[in-house]
Amino acid sequence: GVGLTPVDLYLPIHEISAKWLFRCFFSASLCYSIIILHSNLIENKYAVCYLLFALTILIYIFISEFGPSPKESELALTIQVISQKIILLILIAAIYFQTRALDMLRS
Repeated sequence: GVGLTPVDLYLPIHEISAKWLFRCFFSASLCYSIIILHSNLIENKYAVCYLLFALTILIYIFISEFGPSPKESELALTIQVISQKIILLILIAAIYFQTRALDMLRS
């Protein structure tokens, strides 16, 4: 939804999509953590990575809910956008490490 609703054309839908995107990331990372912890195939250190990812998402959710409104100022918008990008980079890292763990299963 975020990618299909540019902020300059569909602001309300973009905001809702972004809000729920990160909430879903949080839920999914918690579920992955639990699954990995209960699995005998993947080391628990990968669950810890996902738990850290979940924690950073939760921090971002608090920033987006209780931090400065992006409509207030350019600085507030910059804080929101940069924190979104940091979370997405952490997501990429989490997926990379999960892929490495799954790749070790083939060996």
